[in-house]
Formats: sequence, structure tokens, C-alpha cells
Amino acid sequence: MELTSYEPLHVPLPKMAVTDAQLDERIASIVAQIPTYANQTDALVELHDKVNALVTMRENGEPMPGLEEASLTITVGDGFFPQEFAQGLVGMKCGETKTFEYQQAGIGTESEDDLSSTIEATVTIESIRKRVDPELNDEWVKRFVPRFSTVEEFRADVEARLVEEMDKKREELLRERCSVLLAQRLKEKPTDEEVESAAINVRASFERDCMKEGKDRAQKASEMGIPEEQLEAFFHQAGTMAVAQGKAIAAMADYWNIQPTDKDLDETLQKHFGNDKQAKARFDTEEGREKLIEMARCELALDAVITDAIVFEQEEPTNDVPPQVAARQALNPFA
Repeated sequence: MELTSYEPLHVPLPKMAVTDAQLDERIASIVAQIPTYANQTDALVELHDKVNALVTMRENGEPMPGLEEASLTITVGDGFFPQEFAQGLVGMKCGETKTFEYQQAGIGTESEDDLSSTIEATVTIESIRKRVDPELNDEWVKRFVPRFSTVEEFRADVEARLVEEMDKKREELLRERCSVLLAQRLKEKPTDEEVESAAINVRASFERDCMKEGKDRAQKASEMGIPEEQLEAFFHQAGTMAVAQGKAIAAMADYWNIQPTDKDLDETLQKHFGNDKQAKARFDTEEGREKLIEMARCELALDAVITDAIVFEQEEPTNDVPPQVAARQALNPFA
């Protein structure tokens, strides 16, 4: 395996900085996760309101355990009670009592289509609280984020975490781009057999992701920005890139004569397999150890390539593209 050059890579990266808009959006999302409610005695019940109510419920005429004039705090429509019950509350006012019925699957039935129970609910609304947009001030911060005393401290902490996320994204993008650029230096194309083997792995990984996320091929492909009819071409191209990257990184390891230590091997195992003892055990054999050594050599070689790289920033729209997608969008090294 030979490269056309072993000189440091010149790697363009987009300018990445946390903007005020990104910071405001993140803070707003945090605040939205901590709902605030205010009493409104003259309002009517709507979905997502919190109500205090006395509730009595009967199933097919029989009292339901624990629901005889039970004093409950209910977030209307949050899924704890059936939607039919929530809809029965909508439009009620404070102090009103209402009795209504709805059907639901009885205990022991197999599906919601088997509606065998009639539920009778008698509800008295004691209070209604509406969700309000809280004012982000020092008092809100002290109450809900007690490790801070002021909005300024809270904002600075959120910004610091955003910067950490962006630094990690930049590091991942740099690693991906170095791999792609290095692959473009490989003198010989991967063989058809190598590409097909890699494409099979890419396809299998894609199918596993579909199953894990509960999506079909078309949905997953659309999420990745790939027309479904072009998936096989994508698997082939991704397989080509994967083989080329592996060979190019191995060539750098040979060029620098990298020999991993036992500590390097342990760190490689931990990085890729964490606490999965069964997965780690595969490398206890002589053949497994040889594979582990090659993995560690390539990890160290890529680390060295990144350290050696000449990185420069340029104006480039990122659109929050994940590093792995950005790498896929790079040129095929053998196009």
C-alpha cells in the first residue's frame, strides 16, 4: 500500500462559533422543559391545563378502586388518563360537576379494538391552572436551577456547554475529513472483492439502524438525504471509501513504523467496546490480537495525521450537518 504523498494534509474546516441565536434557542428549550402554571378561576379547561379535581369512576357500574371522590391533580391530555377522559374535562369551568361516559378495553382484553368496558366518570373541577411562559429572571434561575444565582451565570454555563458540543463536532469533522483526504492519496484502487465486502457491512449497519429506530428503508434514506433508489449505489460508494480510508491510514502507520504498546491496545479495546467483556474476549486469540494491533496502529496513525495536519478555516455553510454525513458528501477518492 502506497500513497502519492506523506506530507501533512491541508484540511479546510468551516468557521464554527456559538451564535446568540443558538444560545437563545438552547436556553428557551431548557426553560420550556420546566413548565410554569398560574391559577385562572374564570377560565375553561383546555388540553395541557393542570386541574385539581374530585374524581369518581365506575367500570360497568362497579366502583373503581381508589377512585371514589379521589382528590387528584391532573395534567389534561398528558396520557396518564385515556384521551376520552381528557376530552370529557375540556370545556369545564371551576366549581362545575359533570358526569360522562366513554368506552375502553376491559382488563384482560387483547386490543383497544375490543371495547368491552363502559367507564362512567363524575368530575368536580376545584381549580384550573394554565401554563404560562415564565419570565427568565434571577428569581426563576434560583428556583429552578439552584446552582446558579443569576441569569448571567446560567447563560454563561449554557454557552460553555454549547462550546463544548461545537468543539466535539469540530474534532469529529476534522477526523472525518483527514480520513477522506488521506484516502484520496491512495495509489491503487481497492479491489472489487474488498469493496463488495465493505458494502455488505455498510448495508447491514443501515438495516440495523432501521430496525433500531423503527423506520423503513425509504424513511431512513430520506433522513440521510439519499433517494431510496440510490441506496445500493450509496452502499457501494461508502464501501469504497471505507476500504480506501483503512488502507491509507494503514499506509501511514507503515510509513511511521507505528508499534502500539500494551497500553495502546487496552485503550483501543476500551474505546471501541467499553465494558463489553464478550466483545473484548474475541481478541484473546492470536488472530484476534493481530487484528487488535492493526486497529491500534491505525488509531495512532490517524491521531498523528490529525496532529500533523495544517488546518485552516473558511466560510462554509454547515447547516448542522453531522460529521459522518459531511464525510459522505466528500468526493469519492477514485472518481
